[in-house]
Amino acid sequence: MVVVFRISMMDDSAGTSKVKTVSYWTQRRKIRAAVDEFLNDGENHVGLENTNACEPEQFNINNVVEAHAHEVVEEINIEDDDNLFESLVFDEASDSECDMDDDEPHTASQHGDTDDCLADKLVDWVTEFNIPQTAVTALLCVLQPFHSSLPSDARTLLHTPRSFNIKQICGGGEYVHFGVRCGIEELYNGGYLKHIDTLALQFSIDGVALYKSSNTSLWPILCSAKNSCNTEPFVVGVFCGHSKPQNIADFLADFVSEMKTLLNDGVELAETRFELTLHSFVCDTPARAMIKNVKGPTGYFGCDKCQLQGEWNGKMTF
Repeated sequence: MVVVFRISMMDDSAGTSKVKTVSYWTQRRKIRAAVDEFLNDGENHVGLENTNACEPEQFNINNVVEAHAHEVVEEINIEDDDNLFESLVFDEASDSECDMDDDEPHTASQHGDTDDCLADKLVDWVTEFNIPQTAVTALLCVLQPFHSSLPSDARTLLHTPRSFNIKQICGGGEYVHFGVRCGIEELYNGGYLKHIDTLALQFSIDGVALYKSSNTSLWPILCSAKNSCNTEPFVVGVFCGHSKPQNIADFLADFVSEMKTLLNDGVELAETRFELTLHSFVCDTPARAMIKNVKGPTGYFGCDKCQLQGEWNGKMTF
């Protein structure tokens, strides 16, 4: 709480008055300086008969305040005059300590909000530029002495799951299913599904090679909500192996099972129910042939729209 005093000053030449507002703590320091000056003058006065008259126990603070009444006008009423001297004569260092104590909760809150914002920006930066986790961990070790709430490991910063339910696929390879519902929940938490009752989902399946010197490849299942504010695809599941999935039924089993449930029951999030519809599947020719479990485009019966047999003339023609 800040108590305000007014100091009235007269300008004789201009005949005008100015009112200056000072804080309570500034006024206390001025009164203390006046008290110290009064005591020093009393100690240095040689002609005083009673040498004990200058002791603080026998001097009245009210006289000093009245002596400076033409400079200071207080706007508060002090109820306890006996404790006035103790409240005015104080250590200035205690004032600064009190101010620091009052600012500590607010400063800590500001530091916490700043660190949270910094962590979010670091996550976006790591994701956008594909920064290695070892480099992110080294950067966090440098920043942690200045931002104590930041984690010391990149896995904690990126919220990397510690374990996955890895499924072995018949014919070789492994598959991890993240789920369509988890992606929809992220869209909902991000505020991209406002004023939407039905979600039109578009899926994409394609293969991508991991290394030039190895035949290891990934086959992700991606999903995009076409009628939401954010059409960026999210990962539904990922297959990893030395070739494409040999058993397509085993590869799509978790995806098909979840989609059957979601298409029948919908998704309910925070008392909001969303209906789901299949918009389309986007695949290139080899992936489309794999999903439909038909011959590829280079086969004799590679056309999936007719039963015409192709002829080989250096290349397959129909």
